[in-house]
Amino acid sequence: MKSAHFRKRIFRFGMRTLFGFVTACALLLAWYTANARQVERETRSLADLDNLADGWYIATLYDEENTIYCGTGLGGVAHLRWNGPAWLRRPLMACGMPVLYRVDRLSLYETFTDDAIPHIGEFSSLEELTLLGTDITPDGLRRLRAMFPQAEIEYKRSQNPIPVPG
Repeated sequence: MKSAHFRKRIFRFGMRTLFGFVTACALLLAWYTANARQVERETRSLADLDNLADGWYIATLYDEENTIYCGTGLGGVAHLRWNGPAWLRRPLMACGMPVLYRVDRLSLYETFTDDAIPHIGEFSSLEELTLLGTDITPDGLRRLRAMFPQAEIEYKRSQNPIPVPG
């Protein structure tokens, strides 16, 4: 008899408890959605940079343990770093949700011009940007420095600059 009473009582809760539960769920979903949208923007920007690479490709590396050794065909390297608590990485990755990986280092080689700047601007966690042999103009470099004031930017202009019509 006591167990039947307990079973009825276990599913009873107050409005305060329901409100707290719904609020916690809403906050969790909002946090997830904001991070998922940022990952989507960064993925789209990497794909756009890949298209601008003129037949080359952008290699994407996760975490520090991955290294790439590549010969021809490499137009750049994007390093992604986990930006969340360590305990959350395994469950999210097991579910196929890498929502807390962010591009923190980006290296672009040769074929890029000022057209790449809006795509580079999507990487909100960028700490290091390397532009080797690119044809980005001094004005474009100023725009990049304004976008990422805390980032370390290494720049080496192309030996064969594209002629500017004028």
